[in-house]
Amino acid sequence: MKSSENKGQLKEAIKNGGYLIAVQAANYILPFLTLPYLLAVLDGKSFGIYIYALGFVQILMIISDFGFNLTITKKIAEVQDSPKEVASIFSSVIFIKSYILIVLTVIFFPVFFFVGFFEHYKIALIVSWIGLIGSTFFPIWYFQGMNDMKTFSLINTFSKFVTYPFIFVLVKSSNDYLWAAFLQNLSWIVSAALSFIVISKHKVYREMNISPPSYLCIKQEIRSAWPLFLSNSLTSLISTSFTVILGFFSTTFVVGAYGAIEKLVKALCFSIYSPISQAFFPLIAKMKVNEFSSAKRLFRNSIFIVTGLMLIIICGYFIFENFIIQKVFNDYKQFILLLRVSVFSILPIALGGVFGQLGLIALGDNVSKNAFSKVYVYTSVFSFPICVLMIWIFGINGAVVSFVLTQLVIFLLMFLNVKKYNLL
Repeated sequence: MKSSENKGQLKEAIKNGGYLIAVQAANYILPFLTLPYLLAVLDGKSFGIYIYALGFVQILMIISDFGFNLTITKKIAEVQDSPKEVASIFSSVIFIKSYILIVLTVIFFPVFFFVGFFEHYKIALIVSWIGLIGSTFFPIWYFQGMNDMKTFSLINTFSKFVTYPFIFVLVKSSNDYLWAAFLQNLSWIVSAALSFIVISKHKVYREMNISPPSYLCIKQEIRSAWPLFLSNSLTSLISTSFTVILGFFSTTFVVGAYGAIEKLVKALCFSIYSPISQAFFPLIAKMKVNEFSSAKRLFRNSIFIVTGLMLIIICGYFIFENFIIQKVFNDYKQFILLLRVSVFSILPIALGGVFGQLGLIALGDNVSKNAFSKVYVYTSVFSFPICVLMIWIFGINGAVVSFVLTQLVIFLLMFLNVKKYNLL
């Protein structure tokens, strides 16, 4: 009986993973399909500004998330059968994220207008701000915690399909880079609006108390999410901020080249890894309470699945490399070696995420969760100054090498901690 139950749970995780692959296809593959067009229409300077604005706002999205996509997902998964408790968590998180959005706006808008460095980027950053607003109110954590991946997939995929085609209509010259930034971020607003329409029809909505949470509630949620917020922010600093740092030391053309490489690597890695991780996370978190051995088995299955898929993707890239370079990287042929090095990094990136999120957080306890945070804190403290120095001296070469080595270190530390806490 137990065996058939475990098979059913694995089947459910794989089914949810399938739904989420559709989401990530929209998140990464659709933007990637527009990349050849944007590279052809925008010149090196305008494409670099476009990429810089997207990278900067993505960092702020990590701050706005505050680790809730993990902590709140886990909390909702544990009480998903109680609409009243879910409603309480939902309203608290929405208010907290709103406060964070207001603080970020108050801090950064004056910086954009009064700091000279942002003169070339400020309009693109302001236009891209709608992405931050939309991501703030798009409750990914709710759908994950409720194990409602199908609805989540449909909302996110639909929002991309109704906004991205306009890139081909409205972006006609290098002067239209603001339209490109606006349309790519507009999908977040559409996703948020559709989510609230869907949630308004759930039982949870009837239990909703639309009022600001108490100080104690805010303090509790922030304290719970702080270690993951710190680690997620530093993760973003390690990856996404390489684009921002390059903007200080290199030309907009080089920023555009690195952005193109980064988009391809994310499309190859996260379009497959993220769905598997997001599908398995709530199941492992829920199962570990009463069926720890089954949860551990599900964790091991996720490792094998992700490893196999990443190896297939790496092989697939090299089979179709000539086609990809011709269609996407024709203007950046001098960076092909860097692209190849970056493609190999998708395996440690994905496995580091599996060992960290599914192992140390979903399967582990507060001690292992702190270990997860420390991996990113320690790695960032030691690697970030070195990365900045490498970018300053070697430019885009230093950025790519630093990124790959940092991901390898994170993967090894996550694996060692999983072994240490006997989670395999």
